[in-house]
Amino acid sequence: MTYARIEDGAIAEYPVYEGDIRLRYPNTSFPPNFEPPDEYVRVEDVVPPAITPLENLVELLPIQTETGWKRNWEVENASDEEIQQRTESQWANIRNQRNSLLQRSDWICARSVDTGELVSDEWKVYRQALRDITNQDDPFNIMWPTPPE
Repeated sequence: MTYARIEDGAIAEYPVYEGDIRLRYPNTSFPPNFEPPDEYVRVEDVVPPAITPLENLVELLPIQTETGWKRNWEVENASDEEIQQRTESQWANIRNQRNSLLQRSDWICARSVDTGELVSDEWKVYRQALRDITNQDDPFNIMWPTPPE
């Protein structure tokens, strides 16, 4: 639970936590269901808006509503550097996933070498699609191939 300290009807300090308040009032015995002193208000947690990899979520000062104080969020555009870093990181994750999927299907190729059976065209197409996964344009919207049954 987060709190805000109110002074003259406006937020003077945010966020404040229960432990902070208890430290500021060392000689006060608070009830088991913590109730802060009068100059503090509870700030209700709300679900922040969804964002894309091209955006950042910024917490603003809480807002007062009819039912109390609530957390307040703003969505802003990410910088070019942030977008580049996120994109590179996502491509690295995709390559790791792809490599894992290729390793999990290596048994098909190994079995064909051991038994002399040919690898089915479906498996060849699937494995090639995995190898080509980084040719897609958007690392945040990858179309993964479906493995053969």
